[in-house]
Amino acid sequence: MWTTSLPPLIGVVLGTVASLVGQFLQGRTSERAEERRSERDRAEARRNERLTHLVAFLCAVQEAERVAVDRYQHNETDAQWQYGPGKPSTKCG
Repeated sequence: MWTTSLPPLIGVVLGTVASLVGQFLQGRTSERAEERRSERDRAEARRNERLTHLVAFLCAVQEAERVAVDRYQHNETDAQWQYGPGKPSTKCG
C-alpha cells in the first residue's frame, strides 16, 4: 500500500515546495526592483535639489560681482554706496 501511494505524495510535496520557493523568489525580486526604483527617485530628487541650490548660489555671486564692479566703476565710498539710490538688479533664474 505504501509503494503505490508514496510516489504521488512525494510529487505533491515537491510541487508544493517548488511553488512556495517560486513565490518567495518572485517576492524578493519585486522587492529589490521596488528598492532600486525608490533609490533612483531619491537620487533624482537630491540631484534636483542640489541643482536648485547651485543656481541660487550662482545668482547670488553674479549679483555680488555686479555690485562690486558697479561700485568700483563709480568710485563710491562706503557711505555713498550704501545710501545711494538703489540700482536695478539683474535677477537670474
